[in-house]
Formats: sequence, C-alpha cells, structure tokens
Amino acid sequence: MLAAITGVESQLLSHIRISMNIGITANQLRLVAQLLADRVGADSGQRAREALQQHLASRPAG
Repeated sequence: MLAAITGVESQLLSHIRISMNIGITANQLRLVAQLLADRVGADSGQRAREALQQHLASRPAG
C-alpha cells in the first residue's frame, strides 16, 4: 500500500498511471482514496488523491 508510506510518491503515481492504463477509472481510484482515508488514515487518502490529481493534470486535454 504505497499510499501509506511517505517518500514513495513517484511510485504511487506510476501505479495510478498503470491502473488507468488497464481500465480502472478515475472515479474508482477516488473511491480507493476515500477508503484509504477512512480505514488507513487521512494522510494515506490524501497522498492517493494527490497522485491521481497529478496524473489527471498531466494528461492531454480532450
């Protein structure tokens, strides 16, 4: 669970990208981030949300 570990944000971002490349949707990943926040800790959820937002912002518009 990379979101629970500080300092591995680049690896978390890579896993977010891979997840979306194989068909997991942004909404599904948002739900995962919420589950992390609820069950693991707010920091974990926030790291997951930030990685997802970073990935979505880096994608071409369209």
